[in-house]
Amino acid sequence: MMIVCHCQVVTETAVAEVVDAGARTLGQVCRTTGAGTDCGACVFTVKRLLTERQPTSAGGRVAPRGRRASDQAFAPTMSSASVA
Repeated sequence: MMIVCHCQVVTETAVAEVVDAGARTLGQVCRTTGAGTDCGACVFTVKRLLTERQPTSAGGRVAPRGRRASDQAFAPTMSSASVA
């Protein structure tokens, strides 16, 4: 079991479970698990796990994409007070 967020002790399994339960955005995963809400160093790993696990309509996986404007609030340099 790999720990993704050391600040909140969130595992890769916890992120996978949240995505499998329906989380589709980085914000949803972070709010649900607590990952990325402290120092933010794990945000890129959480985003990678999210894109790897998101199902497509054909049953495959979504290819990783670049950062969107909606993900800017979760940049590692932002404080937890800035996380929406």
